[in-house]
Formats: sequence, structure tokens, C-alpha cells
Amino acid sequence: MNEQGAAITRDAEFRRELGLLLPRLWRYGLVLSRQKHLAEDLVQATCVRALERTGQFAAGTRLDRWLLAIMHSIWLNELRSQRVRQGQGFVDAEQALSFDGEARPRTRCWPRK
Repeated sequence: MNEQGAAITRDAEFRRELGLLLPRLWRYGLVLSRQKHLAEDLVQATCVRALERTGQFAAGTRLDRWLLAIMHSIWLNELRSQRVRQGQGFVDAEQALSFDGEARPRTRCWPRK
């Protein structure tokens, strides 16, 4: 198989694996956002970024961890951006992502158009 054929095969395999991980991505998006429509937007943004940067994925590593890291990064960037737009300063990641039952502010981060 030539280089171009191998690249097409890797791309097809990447897309197949990504499709299999969508339910897990959606669940994590729901944990982060606590809102269905925001979770859906978060999954879509994660998939777009992953597909744009397929070449950055290191073969032999876990795709699920890479995708969840992308999603986490997108979520924190959106929280920070929203805070700055609202004039509230920066977001403390530890406070924004507390999972131990603490109440965290419910914010709408991705306005629907």
C-alpha cells in the first residue's frame, strides 16, 4: 500500500473510532455543561477540532483520552471567554469543575443562534 492509501486507511479508522466514542463524549459533555443542548454543542465542537487536527493524534495512544482532553479544553476556554465578556475576570478551573457535590454556578456558555 502506498503512503496515500495508508493515510486514507488511517483517516477512515480514526473516523470509525470517533463515531464509536460519541456516546462517551456526549455523557462527558453533559457532566460538564449540565444542559443537553450545551452538551450537544460541546460534542460537535470537539469532533470538529479532532477532525481538523487528526495529524496531531499520536498513534498508539488512547483516542478517548485525547478527545476528552480536547473537550475539557474547549469547555474551559468557553467558560473563561464568557467570564471575560461579562467583565467578571478569569475562571478558576478547580472551582468551575467541582464534582464533589458543591453547587457551581449554572451558566449558559454557548448561546443558540
